[in-house]
Amino acid sequence: MAEGTKELGWYVLGHVQILKWYIFAVAVYFYFWGRKKFLYDAPLANLFSFSLLFYGVFNYLASIPSIGRFIAIGNLLMLSLFFFNLQKFKHNFPILLRAIGYPALLLFIVVRIRIGFDCIGIWTVLGNPLYVYFVENNIPLIDLVKELL
Repeated sequence: MAEGTKELGWYVLGHVQILKWYIFAVAVYFYFWGRKKFLYDAPLANLFSFSLLFYGVFNYLASIPSIGRFIAIGNLLMLSLFFFNLQKFKHNFPILLRAIGYPALLLFIVVRIRIGFDCIGIWTVLGNPLYVYFVENNIPLIDLVKELL
């Protein structure tokens, strides 16, 4: 596995780390400078408190191999807080965090879609659930895209 990861691009290995550090930056901003906004919006304050608790506990337990799936849920909670806050207080969110966040989130989405293309076939996109039992097609969608290019 170590040999295989040497050949991968920086974005395949680093997209999760970039997202993680961006979420930490947003959490620090909300904790130190965004708390005043939460005084006027109780649901956002509750989401922030629960997200910090959930994300903190499972980051602490991250050394256990099966905890990674819970960190993904913590990422989703923190990102939902980010998007709700951006929607409600659009002009009060720092431009620096927005300028860093949009490319980081775009990189994460693009890499995850690319990784997903290795696992899904053409019948996943176009097929009927009944066809799956009668038609054999094990060609990943990325192979079809590579053939077109």
